[in-house]
Amino acid sequence: MFPTMGMRFAIDNSKKMNMKIANYLLKQQKDTAPNRRSVGGGGWHSELNLTDLDYDWSRDLKSAIIHATQEYAHVPITITEHTLETWGIVLDAGAYSNYHTHPGWTLSGVYYVKVPDSLRDGINDKEEGCFAIPDVRAGTNNYLHQGSTFIIPPQEGTGFIFPSWVPHYVKPQYSKQPRISISWNINFQYVTK
Repeated sequence: MFPTMGMRFAIDNSKKMNMKIANYLLKQQKDTAPNRRSVGGGGWHSELNLTDLDYDWSRDLKSAIIHATQEYAHVPITITEHTLETWGIVLDAGAYSNYHTHPGWTLSGVYYVKVPDSLRDGINDKEEGCFAIPDVRAGTNNYLHQGSTFIIPPQEGTGFIFPSWVPHYVKPQYSKQPRISISWNINFQYVTK
């Protein structure tokens, strides 16, 4: 009853693109004032323009997001028009992302650019740095059949796309290496193929 669809995806041959994105974001983090937005504990949030920049990785990232959006539909579609905002998040040791939604958008997503070595094997005992979606049905807390929190461990070159109204957060990570991800919101018009 009441399913909510989310979709994992992978970007093939993403290492070169990921390295360029990570270098760009780490330089931006160093050169700009702290931007916290939805992150806490020392995390950093970039501007909302990462797919509008004049870099090959920016164009490749935009193409991957559009492709993931089309795949999410589970029927062949072509996106005819869209509005897209894309940003990077750097979570240093102790940083996390607060519980939130993305109102006013259709779909949102996350893509993992760089994951600390200690988190690369998937879910660890504390679920550090994991993307978390609690049971989205109102009133399910403290109920006999309460749903569990859906956990997605960060893995480089992979991502997750979901309806923007779905509440979510990121658990703190404690590695000295940064956890770097890309997030986005998209509204779009489409035609079926």
